[in-house]
Amino acid sequence: MKDKAVTVLIEYIPTSYNPDMLAENRIIKHDSKIEQDTLLTTRWIKPVQRRAPGQHVVNIIARFKTTTAVNQAIHDGPVIAGNRVWARQL
Repeated sequence: MKDKAVTVLIEYIPTSYNPDMLAENRIIKHDSKIEQDTLLTTRWIKPVQRRAPGQHVVNIIARFKTTTAVNQAIHDGPVIAGNRVWARQL
């Protein structure tokens, strides 16, 4: 049986953030005080090559393992690349 993941839209992420690096998810968990192993993946909504020149912020989709972690992310806002950002359910 496959666990169901809950997806969340996180807005206004600085372009310096790289969701492909494994250490980034650990940093988000630590800075946002999210339980271990609840943030499964993060990915860009729009590919890097389709961004506007000079774009400074982007949106990502994050997948969480539990609804408790999702609720915490929506209520408190995760800390990504040193900035507290807004999350909302898709």
